[in-house]
Amino acid sequence: MSSVVSKYLIIIVLLVVVVFQLYLYQESLKREQFLQHQINHLQQQVVGMEKELVAIKGVVLELNEGSLDAMVDDANEAIISGWEALMDAVNKELQNARDSLRADDQPKTQTSPGTDVPISSGQIPT
Repeated sequence: MSSVVSKYLIIIVLLVVVVFQLYLYQESLKREQFLQHQINHLQQQVVGMEKELVAIKGVVLELNEGSLDAMVDDANEAIISGWEALMDAVNKELQNARDSLRADDQPKTQTSPGTDVPISSGQIPT
């Protein structure tokens, strides 16, 4: 009888072990599903935060463009551009004045009003 009891006892222990293993397997499946759900949720949060980061970077860029340093840089560029334009205009006027002086230095021949007689500059028509 001892051998029959020990066989039943071994079968019962094996059944308990199998049931416990099934329980552990089901719990591991539930845990895996829970973790997969958490992973999906975290991935969605990461995507949302990346979008938020892009938007914040845009705002920071706009703020940097409107900062005092950016305004000073823009003003400096405007002053330099204006100065270059002024210098170009002065150089052009100087060149025009030089050309005008050269033209005045050369003797001119003109005709007397009412006649076809050429007169040189500096002569008074008679």
